Amino acid sequence: MNVLFMEKKVNFDLKTPLAVISLTLVFIGLWFIEKGSSIFDGRKIYSLFDDAMISLTYARNLAQGYGLVWNPGDSPVEGYSNPLWTLWMAFLHLGPWTGDTIGFVVSLSGLVILITNVWVVAKIAGDFLSKTKVSILGSACLIAFSYPLLFWTLRGMEVGLLCLWLTE
Repeated sequence: MNVLFMEKKVNFDLKTPLAVISLTLVFIGLWFIEKGSSIFDGRKIYSLFDDAMISLTYARNLAQGYGLVWNPGDSPVEGYSNPLWTLWMAFLHLGPWTGDTIGFVVSLSGLVILITNVWVVAKIAGDFLSKTKVSILGSACLIAFSYPLLFWTLRGMEVGLLCLWLTE
């Protein structure tokens, strides 16, 4: 696939502008994640969208050895719509994070996925579009600052990963 579109090389350096876009996305993402936190009983708690919190409950129980159940000891009921993302959340639960901070870790993993999306989309734009700075950086900015993609990914949903998977 790429062989057909790689005849001409892009003859300008994109690493610096893409790094600036990525760094801007990091600052916006961290600000957004911080705005989704609250102080309760003297502790900072990071929350996610309600569907993501439901998946996080299943993931916690799986990581603790109870299986994919809502309540430990109950029979399994599929109350999540994103099994692979739930498995990812279960993997994250194996780390040293507490229930107060696991939402931050999920959101942070989403931010890493969003940054990866920026670079993949820039590569695709360089392969398929006119290979101008405007088309490549414009495509990278459109994906980096797409509010729905940013919102749902940083609120704990799997849309950023799906977007990355579809662009690969």
